[in-house]
Amino acid sequence: MVDFDEDGLPIQQELAGAIDDGLRYRLEPTGGLLADMIFIARNTVEGQQGRPADAVGVTAGTWNRWMSHARGIKGTRPSEESRVKIARGVRLGIARHWHSMNPSRAEVTARVNWNGYYNPIEFRSVKLDGLNLQQVITQ
Repeated sequence: MVDFDEDGLPIQQELAGAIDDGLRYRLEPTGGLLADMIFIARNTVEGQQGRPADAVGVTAGTWNRWMSHARGIKGTRPSEESRVKIARGVRLGIARHWHSMNPSRAEVTARVNWNGYYNPIEFRSVKLDGLNLQQVITQ
């Protein structure tokens, strides 16, 4: 919750803290094979297109056997090498989500006040590209 000063403006330190907290939102699976596989299916591009096996680099049949095993139904347990592939798929999903939550581009529009006088053009816009917005807010 952000508090406001006597002029009705947000208190800057609290506002920066609230924005920083929003940018630090972490997304990770809760643990275990089933959680990892569901995470891959929901948070990777391939998974959202209905092809989660492609995110891991295995066939759909292998994926389905692993999913059956993870759900406690008759299936095949993934090998240690396959668990490495699954962990890589989870990292890709986290990276994709992190990138969507922390864009590197922003467009800022402001009313510019120069020594008590406003610009003839009421609002000015500038596009900022290639930023680490979390670092900008923190700084």
